[in-house]
Amino acid sequence: MSTFFGKTLASPAAGGAAFAAGDDDDDEDVDELCSTCLEPYDAVSNPRMWTKCGHHFHFQCVVSWLERKETCPICETRIDADDLELRS
Repeated sequence: MSTFFGKTLASPAAGGAAFAAGDDDDDEDVDELCSTCLEPYDAVSNPRMWTKCGHHFHFQCVVSWLERKETCPICETRIDADDLELRS
């Protein structure tokens, strides 16, 4: 067994499901992490920015990403800096 984002993973070789039963409580915690760097948000020094496609990232992470690509890191919807929105 191992863990991923605080969830206990059962080994597929052992016939287990991908996540052990009863581990849903931490789903909300994942929304508090940037999808690119997996670090928590800080409203003051590194806020959460939302894309037009509904995904969120640290401001610094998504700007760095957009310097290399013109798509959302999650769903590949075309975005640019004007599409970013600061929400709490």
